[in-house]
Amino acid sequence: MKRLSKFNGVLFCLLFSYSMVLSAAEDDYSKNRMTFDGPYDEAIVNGAIHLLVEQCDDGGWAWSDHGTCTAASAENTIAPIVDGLLVAHETSGLGIIKDAALDATVYGLSSEFGSGEARLWSQSALHLWRIWALTGDDTYRNFVVDNYYEKFLTGSYRPDVGGQDIDDFIAASRKVTTAYVNLRSWEFAPQALAAERYCYQAFSDKFRDGIINALNDLTNVSTFTSDGNTYYKPYDVLGVAGAVLGLARINYVDNFPAPVNAPNHDLVDGIANLEELADYLVGLQNPDGSFYDKTGLALDNDGPNPVGHTQTTAYAVLAMIKAQERFPNKNYLTAIESAKDWLTSIQDADGGFPSYPGGPKNSEVEAEAIQALGAEGVYDRIFKGQMECYVN
Repeated sequence: MKRLSKFNGVLFCLLFSYSMVLSAAEDDYSKNRMTFDGPYDEAIVNGAIHLLVEQCDDGGWAWSDHGTCTAASAENTIAPIVDGLLVAHETSGLGIIKDAALDATVYGLSSEFGSGEARLWSQSALHLWRIWALTGDDTYRNFVVDNYYEKFLTGSYRPDVGGQDIDDFIAASRKVTTAYVNLRSWEFAPQALAAERYCYQAFSDKFRDGIINALNDLTNVSTFTSDGNTYYKPYDVLGVAGAVLGLARINYVDNFPAPVNAPNHDLVDGIANLEELADYLVGLQNPDGSFYDKTGLALDNDGPNPVGHTQTTAYAVLAMIKAQERFPNKNYLTAIESAKDWLTSIQDADGGFPSYPGGPKNSEVEAEAIQALGAEGVYDRIFKGQMECYVN
């Protein structure tokens, strides 16, 4: 059992500039006498303290550049960042981390369209379910139900575009003609589980089908032209990881209605089920444990030694863990541990995680690394309870 070592170093090296945040963390440590039991606990808590230091006064975080809280914080990154903080809170018990997560959630609830309608981003519903489970406050559940699922039922979500039902929403979420078509399955992944947990099974089925259909649209063709503009199509590995995670979370282990028909991605074309997709994902791992996408992040990743990406590696970890639960005959454990070790190896002295080794930091990506390091397989925990329909 290891007591705070590097953690105290992170605190004190930043103490001069961030005394309020860090002294509060020190107070929490003194009260709780925190110890680290797991191999990644210290990295998780260091990462969370770094996020607390970078949190803006409105409760959110700057879109990319750290320390630039000069405008309203991004709203679509609140959910993944807070989910990372929740992992760190569970690991450490530090009250300051929980308080920061709740402050950020309050800011996230203010997200609106120009029409004044509440907006939920791709990970918001699942994130708010977690906050509801943590606090027992029905405000978070009701926000999702009233502003999302019930509006889908009446076709009145997003009045700024004439109103959407669930089919309209899925169709419009990521059009094939956009540069981010590969992220469709990744964005639908949390939606499928969230709808189950809020007891809207029919919507969960719709998002599940959306994940599978999105696999048909994956492309590893680097560019495409539309309306006279040339677009780069990144994130195909992140799309695969999202699909594995989303389908494994809801225990969809049947064959797909039809094998994947992806004319622009020969490597996923013909895949027939989740197990084959998970095997394909694991096979993409780099020798150093990382995963990468051709994201154009100032990197040339076409050579024999591609540079790993933090976000892609984090989601690959989450996906492999859940796939291991579903397919205990497989052995993805070495790949999972190797990927986690790579994430800890690139963590900076200030506790933050660069988007790739030597690259810039992004709070959303950092929080996703924390989630990956804290994720563990729990096998099926499907049950009915007072606060949920299913927990996968």
